[in-house]
Amino acid sequence: MIDPKWSIEFQYLILAASLRGDLLRQIPLDPTLFQAREKGPKSPIQQIAEIAVTFFETYGRTPALEEFRQLVSEASGGPERREALDDVVAAVLTTELPEDATFVRDRVKQQLELRAFEQAMLTTAPMLSQPDRIEEAREIMAKAMEPITVSDDRPRTIRVFGDAAMRIEMWKRGEEYGERIPTGFPALDRALSGGPTRRETAYFLAPP
Repeated sequence: MIDPKWSIEFQYLILAASLRGDLLRQIPLDPTLFQAREKGPKSPIQQIAEIAVTFFETYGRTPALEEFRQLVSEASGGPERREALDDVVAAVLTTELPEDATFVRDRVKQQLELRAFEQAMLTTAPMLSQPDRIEEAREIMAKAMEPITVSDDRPRTIRVFGDAAMRIEMWKRGEEYGERIPTGFPALDRALSGGPTRRETAYFLAPP
């Protein structure tokens, strides 16, 4: 699965925006985004995220502080686990929320889109060798490319199909890495098919 590589502080910020802000009303938060990088039991952060998301999906609102503390108490599995969960709760409750949490929402949205696309790729890959399942694969991919529901209805972060025609035309012209930039040295520009691109690094080695 795709690892968002969020810092622990940013994960606290996401949970703060979920429990003390309106993030859960804007976007369907997925608790697995908080899963530990190593294999093993759920991390305390993921467990806290699951509690918040489950409550919101059940009651259509974020839990009040005492409700949340009660849910955390019921979810803990022993003194050490309870202490770890309490540490996360304390960090979330003391994390300062920005006035505008759009940046947080956009990062979560991007990861949700990546997860959906990744899962669709894994699901449809075995279907591509079966002609009778091609249409099914297309439907799965189309579903994965649908926008994540957010309040402002901005377009997806991933546009795999939308710019495909443009990228194919660039490839045909030999510009698949972007517009070429002339160096001002005709012989060098000819050798580089018009100059380097914005995504290339050029090293010039010559005697002093």
